[in-house]
Amino acid sequence: MKFLCCSDTHGRVPPALDEQGATAWLHAGDVYNCLKLGRKPEGRNDFDKMKSWLAQRPIPVYASAGNHDCMNPCNFDMCYDVDIAKITPKLSLVRIGWHNEKFDDIPMESTIAKVVERAMRTAYRSMKDGDHSILLCHWPPSLPPNSIPGIELKQEHGWIFRSVEMMVDALRPSAAIFGHLHQMERKTARVNDTLIVFPGQTGGTLTIDDETFLATYEPSNLRPPIR
Repeated sequence: MKFLCCSDTHGRVPPALDEQGATAWLHAGDVYNCLKLGRKPEGRNDFDKMKSWLAQRPIPVYASAGNHDCMNPCNFDMCYDVDIAKITPKLSLVRIGWHNEKFDDIPMESTIAKVVERAMRTAYRSMKDGDHSILLCHWPPSLPPNSIPGIELKQEHGWIFRSVEMMVDALRPSAAIFGHLHQMERKTARVNDTLIVFPGQTGGTLTIDDETFLATYEPSNLRPPIR
């Protein structure tokens, strides 16, 4: 199975990836560019192009809300809390989303931990032994040291989340797609049985083997647009 992944497009259309044979798009949040309180949220969002892009898609587009997604005027299939969708009888898409209702904000660890707890309860109720999953979430997990050579993620407020790491460890998804950390674009790591992917705005292709459910990822060769 082939999935087209991206994140942090911030009011621009997703990258031009090859949709032939793809099952779905997976957008890990910050679809929009909701600005700080006191500034117009419509700034730097190309709504017309985004609506046109979405209407022309031949496959589903799934998204999980990030801190900039305090609006959804283009009607993306956006998860603002917890959602689990069956992709195949043995593969589920688990989505975790969070946003501030009126302006861009960063959640506390305790806030995301509550959403993660709901997601874990929902996953345990809806998935059976032997089922597999993909996790789609804007909020990155803390990672073991040296998971990504040359990069050390610091445990700072609003940037990485211990509760998300615990969910990855408990759920053991085939792949976990994250956003938020722009400097991690195109980076991947394998933690236990899970492929961790930060696709960024240039995106890439996630492949899940139909028999083993082993995940691999190929970043695109696109250049990031000027912000």
